[in-house]
Amino acid sequence: MVLKAILILYGITAVGLLVVEAVVLQRLEREAGHRRRKRERNRGHQKADLADLPLSRHSVSVIVCFRNEELLLGRLLDSLTRQSDQDFELVLVADRCSDRSPAIARRFASQASFPVQVLENRSEPSEGMNPKLPLLKKGINVTSGEILLFTDADCRVPRDWVAIYRDLFSDRRVGLAFGPVAVERPSSADSPGAGGTSLLSAYQHFDHMFRYLHAAATTAAGFPTGGYGNNMAVRAETYRKLGGFESLPASATEDAVLMGAVGAWKRWRVDAITDESLCIATTAKERLRDYFRQALRWAAGAFFSPHRLTRFSYRLLMLLLSMVFTAMSLSQAHFPLIFVPAAVLFYLTGASLLTSRFLPTGKSFLKCIPVTIPFFVLVYLSTTFILLFTRHVSWKGHEIELRPGSRSTLWKSSRKEECK
Repeated sequence: MVLKAILILYGITAVGLLVVEAVVLQRLEREAGHRRRKRERNRGHQKADLADLPLSRHSVSVIVCFRNEELLLGRLLDSLTRQSDQDFELVLVADRCSDRSPAIARRFASQASFPVQVLENRSEPSEGMNPKLPLLKKGINVTSGEILLFTDADCRVPRDWVAIYRDLFSDRRVGLAFGPVAVERPSSADSPGAGGTSLLSAYQHFDHMFRYLHAAATTAAGFPTGGYGNNMAVRAETYRKLGGFESLPASATEDAVLMGAVGAWKRWRVDAITDESLCIATTAKERLRDYFRQALRWAAGAFFSPHRLTRFSYRLLMLLLSMVFTAMSLSQAHFPLIFVPAAVLFYLTGASLLTSRFLPTGKSFLKCIPVTIPFFVLVYLSTTFILLFTRHVSWKGHEIELRPGSRSTLWKSSRKEECK
């Protein structure tokens, strides 16, 4: 009886999560469709492109922090020059670069049709500080925009990226918004997520979209647990009233902490956008070691998050996944336990089908499912297992030590030789 009750509870949890995510995603898709129709009507009435909508009164600043990105920076800058809405300023912050990327940024600034500032940082990050935080602060301090947009040098932004975010923030209740990020291989130059067929790049494509589904669902339910900082926008007023990043608990995932802080302040709302017109393309990690370090940092941000609901949702998912191996090992003696991995497979497959609905490359995404789901379970459980015994993550050439506290999470950064 006890075993039967556990199996029933497990099945209800897995199916319940999928149903909740399906309902929430459907709502987000309806909202995205409404916004698209509104933009099309405005274009038709005004005989104008998105750049000419009356919402242009909201000034926009785009902030990009980078380090040694000479191979990819030009691609991002080119996508910014192709924006349908050119009414924005761009702030580029170079961090201790040893390549030509600062020169590429300065040359672009001299030719761009919109204002561009290029800042350089030569200082090592202070002890106990996330190495990206001083760069973000440096960039934000020189902005004049009412809306702050963030992306990374290894990304490409869609044509209406600035215009859509400007439109979103016409609602004064929106304090922060974020959109999906799809993965492409470094050689890909077409649509997001379309590049390459290697197992690692296919898995990263799957993983990014699965993470986004979870983040969008929890955000729409009223408790944002994270998102992608390279496709994020925050109202400058909201950011400054929160006291900036320096007033928030330290974390390896500073964007998730900011989302949680905005969501906890009932004056503002956090929006997750499923509109594929807002989907950014980022470059896949080419080496398994590099990807695993990234996954470990993301896992640390969720596992040790200062926000209780973020910790709970992540640990619940890990508990569901960990029971798969236990059940499989005992299923020969207790055959009904095979229901546990079946329930997890059902949840992950269903979540993948939901996610593919708002991907610009949904069909190619679905082809990845049979290969990537087992890899997904292995990666998530292994990173969580490592965090049970270590408090170190490597990022941006630094080894960051996590020391969990009550609300503030203390980090100690020590210089580590950057892997070539």
